[in-house]
Amino acid sequence: MQTITHKPLTTQQKTKAGPIVHYAFGTVLGGLYGAVSEVAPKMRVAGGVPYGAAVFVAADEIALPALKLTKSPGAYPVSTHLYALASHVVWSATTEGVRRVVRRAI
Repeated sequence: MQTITHKPLTTQQKTKAGPIVHYAFGTVLGGLYGAVSEVAPKMRVAGGVPYGAAVFVAADEIALPALKLTKSPGAYPVSTHLYALASHVVWSATTEGVRRVVRRAI
């Protein structure tokens, strides 16, 4: 965000921007999943759960710490990682469920 605004964000601005960026990113990745899974049905294996696990590893465990947007993975207890992994699995299974409903409707 500093690149866009050319000044550091305040703590209050970061608190507001964090969820917006998080859900926008998730929406884009969900749309990407839906589009790619139409041409690559293997993406849908196990109800999309492996996709959610892959997003967790790539984003939460690798990209965010590398970009210094979060602390290193070792700074968090295992329970935090398990909760995040479970959340991403629920997200991807829900995304697959929505994809199926939409696919049937069109």
